[in-house]
This record gives sequence, structure tokens and C-alpha cells, in this order.
Amino acid sequence: MKYSVILSDFDYTLGDATDGIVQCVNAGLKALGLPSSDVEKVRPTVGLSLERTYVELTGDTDMDNARRFSEAFIEEADKDMAHNTRLYEGTIPFLKALRDHGIRFGVVTTKHKRRITDIFGDYGVLEYLDLIVGGDCVTNVKPDPEGILQSLEFFDVSPDEVLFVGDTEVDAKAAHSAGVDFIGVRTGSHFHEEFTNLPNVAILDDISAVKSYLFKT
Repeated sequence: MKYSVILSDFDYTLGDATDGIVQCVNAGLKALGLPSSDVEKVRPTVGLSLERTYVELTGDTDMDNARRFSEAFIEEADKDMAHNTRLYEGTIPFLKALRDHGIRFGVVTTKHKRRITDIFGDYGVLEYLDLIVGGDCVTNVKPDPEGILQSLEFFDVSPDEVLFVGDTEVDAKAAHSAGVDFIGVRTGSHFHEEFTNLPNVAILDDISAVKSYLFKT
């Protein structure tokens, strides 16, 4: 195995929090007196910063409004985001395989760290995560490489020892900027040609396929 550390995005890579995210988005929009959005409009924004999500959904570039949206989103997410999130069927077997092979694992996500802690805690598999770098742990979220670079420092490894797994061009760009290998999965909502044209080791169907690819199972 070439890699001693695997890093991964969360949304649409390891799990699906769409229902909870739509609920939180609409709480944010309601706080500003704006009409609700629907799942088809919200899904393509998943994985973006909350401020960028607001701009994408409304076309409003007023950062004070984006901040108010973000605050209301976070307040709603604190209530029950974890309970509205499901891990993909292949996620826990993937994590167990990494542990069995002595490979360390971290999540680098725009979600707040406590959300990831709650989600994996609810499934009883928090022990499989060696590191969580949430959007609240960095100054600049993906596609900035800060979260991945922070992970390299934590694990004390060089970029060539690390693989990053994600579902969007945002993830691919962050991996490329950090100098680490990248595998893309097709479980995201905005898989398109630009994604496949970015540097990658492989583009696979889902996290189960990543496990098979890495361990030839």
C-alpha cells in the first residue's frame, strides 16, 4: 500500500445529509424573510461554504446577509443535523478495512467538526476517525488546501503518503493544491466533465469501490 494516510470529504462521499441540510438552508432563508428552497436547488451547493451557499441560492452578494443566513443555518443544525444524516452502506466496511491495514484516516469537510463527531458517534464508529478537520477548524475551506495541509502536519507525513477521496471538483482542486493524490467518487450531485479532467488516480462509483480499488477485494 502506497498510502499511510487516507483523507476524505464527508458529504456525498461518506454519507448523505441532504434532508438535514435542506432543513437548515430553509431556516437560514426564513431568517432573512426569503422563500424556501427545494432539494434540487440545495443539493448542488452541498460542500460549499455557508456564505457561498447563500450567494448561489439567492444571487445576493451582501456578506452581512450571508452571515445572518449562516448563523441561522448553524442554529438549526445544532438541533438535529446528525439524526438527519445517513452513512453510505460501504462507509463502515471502508473504515474497518483501513484500520485492519494500519492506515490512518481523517475527514476534511466544510461541516463543523462537532457534526462529524455526532454523526459517527451515532453509528458507534467514531473510533475509526483519527482526525476531523471541520470547516470551523480552518480559515479557508476547500478548494483551499488548508484543511489537507493541516492534516499532513497532524499525521507528520509527506504529500506522497496521502490519498484524498471526494466527490466534487472542489475536493479535487484542494487535493491538487496540497500535492496529494486524489480519487473521485460519483455519488455526488455535481459530477461532470470538469471533475474528470482534474488530476486524479481514479474515478470510481462509490466508497465501496474505493475500498476494492485500494485492497483489491
